[in-house]
Amino acid sequence: MQAVKNLLAEKIGKKEKIASLFDCLLTPEKSNNEVMLNLKKVELKSDLYNSAIFEIEQVYNYLIELGCNDDDIKIDISIVRGLDYYTGTVFETFLLGHEKSLGSICSGGRYDDLADFFIEKKLPGVG
Repeated sequence: MQAVKNLLAEKIGKKEKIASLFDCLLTPEKSNNEVMLNLKKVELKSDLYNSAIFEIEQVYNYLIELGCNDDDIKIDISIVRGLDYYTGTVFETFLLGHEKSLGSICSGGRYDDLADFFIEKKLPGVG
């Protein structure tokens, strides 16, 4: 794991900040608030990074507004969906009390360009 963190930090730059960020974010006991604070602390000059952080925070705030408890939400930037058409936030959902027996259910993410494969109209979506 350390070798991966070091390689990414070298490729992106700001080695200490990136390595520190990975240490923090890949620690499962961090609260959602701590994760967001640490994501915002990273000083990367990247529009993509900044828009991703904004989107994560928006999704989190929408979940809270819809009545979800903070304890039932886990901001986890290590989640990766296996399909390359996702263009934004990805998510996994679990049935409380059955996380281990059923695993992830109703999981997916944001995609903006999938319909382009079939029609000549842009139809962003989530699924």
